[in-house]
Amino acid sequence: MGGTTTVRGLTSLSFVDYTQIGQRIDVLSDKTPVIGVDLYAKNTMSIEGITLNIIDCDTINFDPRNSLKTLTEDDQSGIAIYKDNASSGQRGYFDSNDILVSLSAAPIWTIVDASTYKCQLNFLTPQTVPASNTGVDSGCEYFIVIQTSANARYKDDFYVQMPANSIRTNVRDEGAKFKCNTLRVVLPTILSVIMSDTETSYSDTENVFGINAYDTTLSGDGNQYLKKVTVQFTAVSNFKIADLIALTDSSVNGGIGIYRDNSVTGNRGYFDAGDIPLAFTSIPEWRGAGIFSVELNLGQNQYTQIPSEDKGIYEGNDFFVIFRTSTQIANGAQFKVSIPKQGVEYTDEVSNKTISPDTITSKYIRATISKLTTEGGQYITPGDSVSVL
Repeated sequence: MGGTTTVRGLTSLSFVDYTQIGQRIDVLSDKTPVIGVDLYAKNTMSIEGITLNIIDCDTINFDPRNSLKTLTEDDQSGIAIYKDNASSGQRGYFDSNDILVSLSAAPIWTIVDASTYKCQLNFLTPQTVPASNTGVDSGCEYFIVIQTSANARYKDDFYVQMPANSIRTNVRDEGAKFKCNTLRVVLPTILSVIMSDTETSYSDTENVFGINAYDTTLSGDGNQYLKKVTVQFTAVSNFKIADLIALTDSSVNGGIGIYRDNSVTGNRGYFDAGDIPLAFTSIPEWRGAGIFSVELNLGQNQYTQIPSEDKGIYEGNDFFVIFRTSTQIANGAQFKVSIPKQGVEYTDEVSNKTISPDTITSKYIRATISKLTTEGGQYITPGDSVSVL
């Protein structure tokens, strides 16, 4: 005898856009959540996989096969699914406590049309759908997370789309079309720690950071200049801002400076005597206490122009951030130097990259000599300050 079978699917399914209008994304970006999946089912159900599209915008410039990291089964994949950790971190929001969903195999790209690339992520183990949307199950349960590669190009733009029926369950495929805001790749910026050790001496010119940038776009040179660099000093132990030489509008003799790599002479991409000190548009000023911040503003000239490529004479670091300590610094004083998020600014772009080395310790010893002495034919008089290297 025939009958009717009722198939009950998800009780509720919605998508959340985790991007902002006009959002930028770095080359070699951090893990960036773009879409959240919020769902529950009153009957027992499981999710078996998720399908999504990458849509290239405006011109044919963003190819996820190159511009995102290679698709893999680990957390370095260009696209990954994370499950909200209901017992740790911020419930219903993506954070470092959330759990990577294991896949049955590395996903592959399928070309749908000239601007659309499809990717299907199949779960190794079906994921149980929560029975409610309250308490520990409130908010999004899953997050679509992307990471760009070193091949992403300045001004490339794209968005992530959930096509119709993108959520594959053990009952049926579900979900309406949904997309995040358009993302645009910012000017590629690579920050690196240059200091070879974590000790400094009075009068040393310490090259602490390298900045490698290039502004090639689909249509050629991006015509960008390094406009501003923000540097922060954080006191760890017995450090004060007077422990640095006073700031000037020149990188030659101030407590903070920026040098341009001399691509013609010297060791390309490395700080050396041939590199070019940059002038600031005004004398920088310190702000804050405990965490001291300074903005280094630069004018537009041949030395602040960003190279169009990261090869040949422009390979490696293009700029160097240096500092110089003063006679005030005490032996054993400790501090950290960093470039904060949005601390590197160009003509039309701001980088989200940030970097900080290990704690730096002063090895400056001030010795007061009680009587005239000689050593190796050199006179040391009372009150002399001796830098012990």
